[in-house]
Amino acid sequence: MPSSFSKSNGTYAALAAGAVVATYAGTHAYKSRIQRNFDDGIDLKNQTVEIDPIEHIRRCTFYKDIDIFTFHKTVYPTVQTLGDVFYNGYAASNDGPCIGYLNETNNEEPLHWISYSTALQQIRRIGSHLWTEAKLTPTKSTVAIISLNRPEYSFVEFACYMYGFTVLALYTSYDPATILSILEKTKTDVLVVDNLDRISSFKTQLLEKNYIKEILVMDETANNEHSKIKNIPKILQTMQQADIRPRPYIDPDNIAAYILTSGTTGEPKIAMLSHTNFLVQIKGGILRRERANVAAEPDNRHCSFLPMAHLYERLVLISSFIHGTQVVYCPVPEKLFEYYPFVKPTNIAMVPRVLNKVYDKIMAEVGK
Repeated sequence: MPSSFSKSNGTYAALAAGAVVATYAGTHAYKSRIQRNFDDGIDLKNQTVEIDPIEHIRRCTFYKDIDIFTFHKTVYPTVQTLGDVFYNGYAASNDGPCIGYLNETNNEEPLHWISYSTALQQIRRIGSHLWTEAKLTPTKSTVAIISLNRPEYSFVEFACYMYGFTVLALYTSYDPATILSILEKTKTDVLVVDNLDRISSFKTQLLEKNYIKEILVMDETANNEHSKIKNIPKILQTMQQADIRPRPYIDPDNIAAYILTSGTTGEPKIAMLSHTNFLVQIKGGILRRERANVAAEPDNRHCSFLPMAHLYERLVLISSFIHGTQVVYCPVPEKLFEYYPFVKPTNIAMVPRVLNKVYDKIMAEVGK
């Protein structure tokens, strides 16, 4: 018995060692193939060069001799502001599928798509409402958004970019005092929420603020709620084509958005980013992916689940729309496993915290 047990152990050990070697070899081969196929030519040990010995400013070795203030304009030259992004996506996709909605009545076709032209129409209707009905002033007015990820979030955000209103994205986790303080500091003109429950505990205070001209709600609401409270679905349904306003001229150096710091050391601080700030980042990423042979095709699909108040997810969405990519919104990270099988994304933005949760969930299932 002992000899048999020893022999079995030796056999299992050999098999396990072989599996480890095979796994390592397979992983190493896969990693080598990925590095070879998607090599962007950057030496990881020498990625930048110093161009200012006093301030120690460094630049990518590939672009050390270019004029950084004009070079980005040569990449997608028709996209000079964020308001141009959807138009580029419309052309790149040949007016293909833009945003996917869950189709709960048809299991065979779980997603219902609207085209880029339809999305553009929704965006321009909201932008025209903000300009003509809410009486906002391009390049001077601010629109704040508090919502989970959903199509209307992007409609409002890009309506602001297109018509020159500054976007202020607030986390749904902020408490009422923080929200009221930020709205006061920025003198926000319009607050957009996904539902009225989001602001139920301080709705009266909001309505009393003279600087708040309107509260736009993404969900259906009662018509007689309050004169300041408007319903986005109704705006989209009732606005006539003749009421859609032409886009005003927007200087690329105008402020596009207020970005909030995490607030871990106190109340969130406000930073200002221009259209150019956003687009330099986006176009730099495009150049990097092109060098690495990473295709950005219109039939690519992005599943948006990281909070849209976070700059990272918004940059990924801008980059997706500029290429004519298909986008589906997952309201919260916890629902990602439900969405993944039928969305089948080719693109997804991740952060370590979410990957840790994915790992824990997989290991918990393995443990069963």
